[in-house]
Amino acid sequence: MTLVLWFVALVAGLALLVWSADKFTETAEKIGTVLKIPSFIIGVTVVSVGTSLPELITSLIAVFESPEASQIVVGNVMGSNIFNILMGIGLVVLFIRKSMGVKRSLIDLDLPLLALATALLTLMVIDGNVVFWEGIVLIVGFVIYIRYTMSSHAREKVEVEKAGQVKKTDIDTKPERRTVSMKLLAYIVIFGILIYGGARLSVEAVLQISDILNIASSIIAVSAIAIGTSLPELVVSAQAARRGNYEIAIGNVVGSCIFNGLIVVGLPALVGTLFVPELIINIVLPFFIAATLLFIISGITRRIHVYEGAFYVLIYVVFMAKLFNIF
Repeated sequence: MTLVLWFVALVAGLALLVWSADKFTETAEKIGTVLKIPSFIIGVTVVSVGTSLPELITSLIAVFESPEASQIVVGNVMGSNIFNILMGIGLVVLFIRKSMGVKRSLIDLDLPLLALATALLTLMVIDGNVVFWEGIVLIVGFVIYIRYTMSSHAREKVEVEKAGQVKKTDIDTKPERRTVSMKLLAYIVIFGILIYGGARLSVEAVLQISDILNIASSIIAVSAIAIGTSLPELVVSAQAARRGNYEIAIGNVVGSCIFNGLIVVGLPALVGTLFVPELIINIVLPFFIAATLLFIISGITRRIHVYEGAFYVLIYVVFMAKLFNIF
C-alpha cells in the first residue's frame, strides 16, 4: 500500500475505533441501568473506562505486535493525557465561552489522585521501560483508586441526601428490574469486535507510515493516535459543559487520565515489557507532568477561566511544535 492509502487506513481505523467505543459504552450504560446499578457507579466506572477503551485496545494490540510497536503504548497514553487536559479542557472552555466551576470534592479527592497516578507512572517510565511487576503496581493503584473513589462519592451522596438538598429519587432513579436482552448482549459483542478491528488497523497503519516516512512510531502515537483515541473524552466533556454539567466535563477528563496512566500502561506491561524511547522521556514526559500540574493549579482556584483555556491550547500547540522539532 502507498503512503496515502496507509494514511486513509489510519483515519478509517481511528474513526471505527472511536465510533465503536462510543456505542460500546452506550450499550454498557444501558445494561447497567437494566441491572439497577447506581448511576454514580456507572459514571465512575463505565463512562470513564468506556471513553478510554480506544487507548486500551490499541495499546494491547501494539504490545502483542512487536517490541517496536510496544513503544506506541506509553506514547499513546502520555499523548492522550496531554490532549485530554490541554485540549479537552482548553477547547471546551473556549467552546462554551465562559469559565467552568470546579466542585470541592474534585479538588479534595480526584485531583490529588490524578497527581499520585501521574507521579507513579513517571517513576515507572523514567528508566526507559515498564516491566511486569511495574504493571502489577499500576493495576493495584487503579483498584485502590476505584474503591476509594466509589466509597467517597457514595458517602457524598448520602450526606447530600441527609442534608435534604436533593431528594433520593433525584440522586438515583432505578427502573424496575428487568433481564438483559439478547439484543444488548449481541451489541456488546459486535461493538467489541469492531473496537478490536479499528485498533488493529490503526496500529498497523502507524507502523507502516513510520517505516515509509522514517519517523519514530512513538511520535505518531503521541500525536495522531493520541488525538484520535481521545476524541470520545473531548466529545463527552463538550456535551456536558454545553449543558452546564461542569462536574461531568472535568471529572471525565480526570477519570480518563487516571485510567490511561494506570490501566492502559499496566495491562500491556503484563503481556510484555514496554519500551520507552528517549524522545518520550526528554520531550513528552515534561509536558505530561506540566499539563497535570497546570490542571491541578487551575482546579485549586475553583474555576477554570476562558483565558486559561486559551493558554492550555497554546501550550498544546507548543508541544506539537516541539514534538516535530519545528523549533
